[in-house]
Amino acid sequence: MKKLIITMLIISAQAIIAQNVKGKITINGDNKTEIDLESPYVVTLFKSFRDGKNKIIFFYEGADYAKPEEEVLPGKPKFDFFKFKTTVKHNGKTINSSEREPMPYIPGGMFLAPETFSFVPVLGRYLQDGLAYQNNTGRLAPGQYEIILEAIPVESEGEISRGLIVFNVE
Repeated sequence: MKKLIITMLIISAQAIIAQNVKGKITINGDNKTEIDLESPYVVTLFKSFRDGKNKIIFFYEGADYAKPEEEVLPGKPKFDFFKFKTTVKHNGKTINSSEREPMPYIPGGMFLAPETFSFVPVLGRYLQDGLAYQNNTGRLAPGQYEIILEAIPVESEGEISRGLIVFNVE
């Protein structure tokens, strides 16, 4: 009985300590976007993000943050750690999935560079039917691609809705 009470107290304490976060990743203002590539090259996809034609925005808020006058150290911003996970699919088959080390972020919206996720190098090294990077030309193999972008809270509870990029190469 004593162990049960201690276990329940620990679980309750963790629930009180853990911050609740909610948010989303959007690409061009939506959680799913279809990109029309001007050419079938990986560098074209990267350039569309670098030049601002396509934008990744990460927005989150924390439900349990203290007001500035209630903070233990006034003026110190509240932050949360997030891992960024990238999954790349070609014709429905996962070709790679990776996670970046956790990074701190403050609540609100922020632009994320494509380098935050690893889809450009994954696509650049993707092997399809024996052709790596189409014999070093930088050309993507034909087919449908999906890039799933996720932000996973590390020390907080809650959920961030993922972003999805889809495009076809002919």
